Amino acid sequence: MKIRMQSGPCPWSRAAMVLLGVALAAGLAWAAAADEEPAAMTMEREMVIDPTTGMEVPAPQYGGTLTAANDRDIANTDQSVGGLSAGYANSGVVEKLGIGNWGIDRSINPMSTEYLDITHYTGALAQSWEQPDPTTFIFTVRENARWHDKEPMNGRPLTASDIVFNFQRLSGTGPFEEPPPNTSRMPQLNFTRLEAIDDGTVYIEIDTPPLDALKVLIDDNFGFILPPEVIKANGDVADWRTLVGTGPFMLVDWVEAESLTFHKNPGYWGHDEKYPDNQLPYVDEVKVLIMPESATYIAALRAGRIDYIGHNMSTHLSTIDEADSLLRTNPELRANSYYFRSNQVFAMYVQDKPFDDIRVRQAMQMALDNETIAATLYKGQALATPQGVVGRALKDYVVPYEEWSPELQHAYSYDPEGAEALLDEAGYPRGDDGVRFKVPLQQSSTGPLQDYPAIAVEYWKAIGVEVVVDAVDGAEFVNRLDNGQLFGLSPAISGTPYFPLDSLQWQEPGAKWNRGQFDDPVYNDLVKQAREATSYDELKALVREADHYLVQQHWYTWGPIAPNFNFSQPWVGGFNGDFYMGVWQKNQVFARLWIDQALKAEMGF
Repeated sequence: MKIRMQSGPCPWSRAAMVLLGVALAAGLAWAAAADEEPAAMTMEREMVIDPTTGMEVPAPQYGGTLTAANDRDIANTDQSVGGLSAGYANSGVVEKLGIGNWGIDRSINPMSTEYLDITHYTGALAQSWEQPDPTTFIFTVRENARWHDKEPMNGRPLTASDIVFNFQRLSGTGPFEEPPPNTSRMPQLNFTRLEAIDDGTVYIEIDTPPLDALKVLIDDNFGFILPPEVIKANGDVADWRTLVGTGPFMLVDWVEAESLTFHKNPGYWGHDEKYPDNQLPYVDEVKVLIMPESATYIAALRAGRIDYIGHNMSTHLSTIDEADSLLRTNPELRANSYYFRSNQVFAMYVQDKPFDDIRVRQAMQMALDNETIAATLYKGQALATPQGVVGRALKDYVVPYEEWSPELQHAYSYDPEGAEALLDEAGYPRGDDGVRFKVPLQQSSTGPLQDYPAIAVEYWKAIGVEVVVDAVDGAEFVNRLDNGQLFGLSPAISGTPYFPLDSLQWQEPGAKWNRGQFDDPVYNDLVKQAREATSYDELKALVREADHYLVQQHWYTWGPIAPNFNFSQPWVGGFNGDFYMGVWQKNQVFARLWIDQALKAEMGF
């Protein structure tokens, strides 16, 4: 898209102008520094080819400690149902039946979004699986998977009965009267048969399966296989000391609000998907330091106290200025940018004036000069091209912008004169004070990236729409969200890399994330049909249609996708900014990274 610059006075306030600055002229330090090899890296080392990229890289090596920063105050609760703990404490200790294939060609999946096609998985605790018909699934348990050598499991082999026990617990079947209070999809599968045929085979039949049933079975949100003996003895794994798994790491210490420590499981079954002769994990220890403030973990990275900040620990950098500053002072660091989703999106409450009129909603979009904002606020690094709620990472599920009609493309382009004409036509003329109407923008005062909303408010002011920012604390914002009280405008997300049915369901009536209270029979029927699709070709066609219909209805204003940044020290091997191996399977990535200890020592650390 060509950047359209407005002629005449700019609608931004002085504050907004300061936010935008002169970023384009300054350029980005990280863009150049990321391509430069530090002098210390010229030492001779054994090199190998990374089969996922075709690049020559230093060979993996064993030993050492990998230290990462996490900004979450992880609660020591029952990790099987405990939300954040499932990813930050459980993963890498306990495992699921399947995992994202670290060995996949990065041109097929860069492993830097939160989307995996079913073909992008490989076996974990399930060595293989087959689906003889839509309702039947047969899993072969990995022969050499064993529980950690820790009481009460004592290194015994994993069995099919262990998996059945966990699936019964998650679905509220068998000896369990109801499922745990989490977001597991297991109860929706309606098991009609769930049994261990023998120690190595799990046989499952389900009633009227969703199309993604296999994905639920191998990578459900909380589908970690927990130790049955611990559950039977304690009812849960609320005490981390009782957590025993089959994974590459053992959780050996947890100081709340300070750190978690994981030690290598010497008898781990897994091998590196890139280099199959290499047993995992490479590092002897993973140390996760709890650092809630970005200034703290940035300083620690600068000083060499930590090796990694990034998406998997929620310590990725979300602003270009932070990334630029870090690489100006530490050009030896490796920066990897990635595009996740747009957080610069606003939902419009469509059940009342003025946003019950599609002309008003379209005018709100046409008032925003996203291309200029992307070129200035985001220093040319943001993606301004409009998308629906389903992101372009899911290539077969969306109608790309290039295929939109010229009329729809124009409706998502900057045209303040056209926006004003639409508002006049909709019956909202300017008053004596130049204001057409006032609307609230409800947002959390603790939310990230507050610059874009301030700039958007100025653009809307320029077409006579006065947006009054109502910033409330996080708890009150969630309360309003839960009770459908986000009137006017509210922040939302779009261009998401999630399973498409997850993103589409946010716009259905009654959905918690339905911020605009959308209830459109055409859209609802398309989503219903997509949910009932019996083939992926049918699903892709219906998702494309539903997502494009949503775009045409202008339920959201679109804003640029700003880059995020993962950082690592130059001595961290195996990391290219990739991070996604399945839902909450965060620490599994660390099992596939290594520390170049000679380089680290040569650099004085």
